[in-house]
Order: sequence, then C-alpha cells, then structure tokens
Amino acid sequence: MATKKSPVKLLFFSPYFYPYISGLTQYPYRLFTESGLTFDVTCLTFRHERRLESRDIINHLSTKIIVNRMPFWFRISKGFISPQSLSYFWREIKRNDTTLLNLPSIEGLPLAFFTKLSGKPLISLLHCEVLLPFSLVNCIVNFILNCGVWIQLALSDTILIYTKDYYEKKFMYSFFQKKMKVVLPPVNTSPPDLEYLSSLQTKTKNYSHVIGFCGRIASEKGVEVLISALFQIKDTILLFAGPTGKDVVGENTYFERIEKLLAKKQIPHIFLGTLSDGKLSAFYKAIDVLTLPSLNKTEAFGMVQVEAMLQGTPVIASNLPGVRVPIHMTKMGIVVEPGNIDGLKNAILTVLTNRLTYTNLHLIHKAKTLFDSQKTYDVIYNVISTEVDPPAGRQENLISHMNKVQSIIKTYLQGRPAFYAYLRPQEAILFYERIQKMKGPILDFGCGDGFFAQTIFKKRAIDVGLDLSSSRIAQAPATKIYKKLVEYDGIRIPYRAGTFGTIISNCVFEHIPNIKKSVNEMHRVTKKGGLLMTTVMCSSWSKNLWGRKLFGKKYVDWFNGIQHHDSLLSKKEWTSLFKKAGFEIVESIDYLYEEAAHKTELYHYLSIFSLFTYMIFKRWQLLPFVSNKRVAKIQSLIESDTKNPSACFFVLKKI
Repeated sequence: MATKKSPVKLLFFSPYFYPYISGLTQYPYRLFTESGLTFDVTCLTFRHERRLESRDIINHLSTKIIVNRMPFWFRISKGFISPQSLSYFWREIKRNDTTLLNLPSIEGLPLAFFTKLSGKPLISLLHCEVLLPFSLVNCIVNFILNCGVWIQLALSDTILIYTKDYYEKKFMYSFFQKKMKVVLPPVNTSPPDLEYLSSLQTKTKNYSHVIGFCGRIASEKGVEVLISALFQIKDTILLFAGPTGKDVVGENTYFERIEKLLAKKQIPHIFLGTLSDGKLSAFYKAIDVLTLPSLNKTEAFGMVQVEAMLQGTPVIASNLPGVRVPIHMTKMGIVVEPGNIDGLKNAILTVLTNRLTYTNLHLIHKAKTLFDSQKTYDVIYNVISTEVDPPAGRQENLISHMNKVQSIIKTYLQGRPAFYAYLRPQEAILFYERIQKMKGPILDFGCGDGFFAQTIFKKRAIDVGLDLSSSRIAQAPATKIYKKLVEYDGIRIPYRAGTFGTIISNCVFEHIPNIKKSVNEMHRVTKKGGLLMTTVMCSSWSKNLWGRKLFGKKYVDWFNGIQHHDSLLSKKEWTSLFKKAGFEIVESIDYLYEEAAHKTELYHYLSIFSLFTYMIFKRWQLLPFVSNKRVAKIQSLIESDTKNPSACFFVLKKI
C-alpha cells in the first residue's frame, strides 16, 4: 500500500449550498460527495432558510463535509449582508490548509483577503459572470459585484473554469488567463427509475411529442421563449423538472408570470418539482428533446444538457458562450440564437423529425467518453494537492521536497555507481510525489533488487515485485519492500486480467526488444481506470551523448549496446505506443536534461572501479565519497537543467 498523508483540510465558501439546487451548488456538491477525494471539507454558507440547521455533517465515501450555515442581517436580492461572517472566516481559515471560493459572489471577498494574509493558497471555482436585469440600480449593483469578483480572482492562485469559450473574449477576465485551468464540470447519472419512467409515460401517452425543461424557473432561463415556440407545435406536452416559485430565491413573481402564460397559450404541462438520481434519469428518458433556452450570459454551461445526452436524449440550447460547447463537442443537438422563438420552434421540429441524427449509440458513447467525471476529479485533486501539502503548508513542503531529493542523492552515492546519482533521484521524486494516487494492488514491473523502490516506499508497501530470473530479483527480499516477489518468462505476466490498480516501472521499457507485447500485457493486468507509471529513455538520449560528437553513430550504437537499450523511441513514439495499447496519457514529464545526461555518460567511465568492487566484494562502493557540498552540487544541476531532455516520465490510465 502507498504511504498515506493526513487529508487535505479544505475550506469551501459558497453563499448558497446544499440543499439549495442550482448549477453553482450542484458542481461542488458532486465534487465533494462523488469523487472519493480524500479531503476534509468545511463548507461555510448562509442559512438561507430558517428550517435548515446551523451545522450539518455529511459523510460520503472518504470525504467528510462539515456544513456551517452562518447568520446574516438581511438580504439584498440574492446577496447576504452578514458582518457575523467575518469571525467565521477568520476562525476557519486558521483551521484549514487552503480555501476554495465558489464564484461569482461578493460575500467571500473578506475570506479571500484573510486567506492571503495567512499565507495559504486560494483557489476559485468560477462558474459565470454576474449579469443582472437592466435598470439603473442593477447597473450599479452589477458593477460593484463584478469589482468584488475581479479582486477575488486577482488574489487567487488558480482559477477553475468550465470552458475557454465563455471567457476568452471578455476583457474583465483577460488579466487572469495564465491562472485559468479548464475543467469540465462533473456530470454523473443514475440508472432510470423504471417505475417513475412508466408513470411519466402514462401521463404523456396521449401526446405525440414530449418536450423537457430542467432547471430553476428563473428569469434568465428563457422559459417564456420556450412556451411561445411550443404554442406553434401541435399535440405537445411540456415537462418541467426543477424548483419553482418560492423555492427559487427572488423568482416567485417570474414563476407566477410563467403560470399565466402557460394558461393563456393553453400549453399542456406538468411541474414535476426537484428530481434527483433515478427519477431525474427517468425524466430525461421520458422526453423527446431537452430545451435550454437561456437568455443571457449568467448561464455558462448547462450541466443538465450533458445529463440528458448521457441518457440518450438530444438537446436544443441557446447559442451562448459556454452553453453551446456540449452540443458542439457531441453533435447531439442544435444551438439557436437566444430569444429567437421561430428558431427554437424550427430546431425542435428538426430534432423531432430527424431524431437518429442527434442521438444514436455512437454519439452517446462519444458523450460518455468526453464527459468522464473521473477526469474532472483527477484534475481538481491535482490542483488542490499542488497548492497545498497538509499539514505543513507550501514553504515546509518545499523544504521537505529538497530534503527528500538530497536523501536520495546520498543513498545512491553511498550504494550505487556514481552516475546513478544524476539520474535516479529525478525518477524517484517523480514517483514519490504521486504515491497518494497509487491504488492497490501495486505491481513493480522490472523490480530488480528493489534498491530503487526502497528509496521511495515504506516496508511492505508494494504488493508484487516482478522481474526475470536473470535479473537481481534474488536480492530483493532484503529490502522488505515487497509482499511477494515473482519471476516470469518475459512474455506473459502470471496474473489474471484486471488484477492491479497501479503498475510502476522505472527505466525498464527501453531494455525490452518487443516492447509492444509487454505494454499490451501490462494493459491486460491493469484494472479499468488503473494507472501505469513509468519512466523511459528516449531517442533524444543518443543525441545528448558527448561521444557522438567525436565518434559519430558507431559510438552511439556501442554505448547503447552496453546499456542494453533495445527500444529507444522518441517521446512521440512512446505516446503513440501507449495510446494504441489502450492507455490515456494523464501526464508526461521530461527529465534528464542535457547537462545531467553528460554527467551520467561521463560517470559511466569514472565508475568503472565500482564494477570491480561489486564483482569482488558484492558492494558497489567500498569508500563512498559523500559530502553535503557534492550533494548540493548534484541537486542544483538536476533541478536547474532545462535544455534537451533525454527521458520522459508517463502517468497512463487504462480506459
């Protein structure tokens, strides 16, 4: 098993949170409850309804969410005036490792300042921009809100956004392009509730067409446009899924207007209320097309359209930045201009008469591949983990990293030929920094004598060490790293398909003549969604050899021959090989740059004495020369070198 660190203590702020339903609250709720991320989450929000408890605890999978609902004096529209929140902010920032702000909102501005004053990282989850209905007062309020959001973004270390499409042409956000990281929102669906689906089909069986709308009944959603469009389509019923009236803050008057319009236009309809899990999936299955006729840019994506697509239901959405992206990506629908009644009507008729063009097995599979929630969770986990390493914080984490590198360099200077000190520490750190991502069981493919793994893992941390009988695997038990050691024939890994959650392999692949078969074997024994982490030498290694400049290709062939380099591929060729085997590239990181490669080559010759001592005494170093100055010099070289990499570290995921 991988070594475990204490969970990240994450402080999350959102003016509204569960059980309030909106895209802004659903995203973080899914992130915390469905991802399996090992975070301890404290959520600060406001007690927007008196029936809600001031404190709740939500336990889900490996995540515990403590929800603290703060008091407030009064509300302005949907915003909260709460001087009391300052004490909550200050108290909680001292208890947590990092802050995640749910934007847009202005209420979290003091928390952003407190976070930076405390020296802790600040991450913002930016859903959309603030755009209130036009009036003189609203223009002033809108300006103040956007100024508050802008300051919070300026203070943020990382900004998570849904799509580039929404922000790339907006001046307000042009200052933060380098901070922004695109992360598609997590969209998970449950199997349809068949009983509920049957009841919906019974209610709608007398109509030729069933049109759906899913979301809050709010003024920016364009429901009146949809009603006017359906007025021109006969024999149609409209199903609404989502909160209405007083359940939507500030929108009860709008809902009453929609009810009157439905009655005036005589549109058959059913308000189903808020649906979740199997009932929501049944809703998508029961309708012929989902409509998202949003009117303005407060809608930045529309997760409901992806939920519908994953259930095989086509979508018609407004041609708004961000909102149009899912349809453009999947081809499972049509985009229409906002507020265009005839355009919406024609699009609905087009989808109804040509449904197979917009939904079929191929398109549904494509949608499921594109909107894989685990990809979202992995990216956000990486962002948060990069920003903070609990409980020490960023500065102590940097010191810890430096100490680990120095420790590994010393270990190799003391126990291996000197050239390894320029190569193996770089590789060891790459694996070490990703220990938390390693899921068991773990296989070390090409484990050798276990010396490399010993620099990274604790005792009995690896389930299986695997290597050829001709390797030094017989010496591996002394490390006590492996629970089991297995010799194999170099052809078939002696385990059934889908056995291992993680396979690690350090500088092994380039020594295998028929590497394609070996990679396919590793794909076979890896679990679906499991990881293969490997370092590989690349063909650029040959170009970095000093001897090549003096003696040309013959030297390169000779040197690679004594190193048993049978499969030196370019980074592009390695990438292609892994993809063809069925792996997705999660990370690819270059290392062993030109200067370190030169030192590695030179010390091959200077380490010839180590070979003799090993042959005679079974020790690579009799009198190792290890000084802090030498260690620091090696560390400086391998961490500052940035030109012409010779090797690459890959993190691969089985798909």
